[in-house]
Amino acid sequence: LDGKARERQLSLSMRGMSTLPPVHANEKDLEQMCFALIENAIGAADGNRPRRLVIRGRRTAGEITLSFEDNCGGIAPEHVDRIFEPFFSTKPPGQGTGLGLCIVDRVVTQARGKVRVENRPGEGTTFHVTFPLPS
Repeated sequence: LDGKARERQLSLSMRGMSTLPPVHANEKDLEQMCFALIENAIGAADGNRPRRLVIRGRRTAGEITLSFEDNCGGIAPEHVDRIFEPFFSTKPPGQGTGLGLCIVDRVVTQARGKVRVENRPGEGTTFHVTFPLPS
């Protein structure tokens, strides 16, 4: 996704990821989840000015949280309640399947985690993905 991100003037960075313990989840599913969240930020970057996506990992009591924070404009308030619905997309026909965030929700739910969105219309979006740590 680096090439796509560069084309849209989106810088990608990660913080706090190397010290996180493992979680019980399918590795390919986690890759798909990260791909979908990164691809959404790339799609939201307008390519007219520099934007950023920072992925942060942190551990708290009994869980880890991955935060995908961008400054790509946020989600229109009237769409926020629908973003995890299958086939819901704000992209023009033929430019998106509307499955990315639905897949994110499925992956997180199957791993007994939670996903929540923090929307800042006109500024950006942060997706917080929390997974329980193995006991």
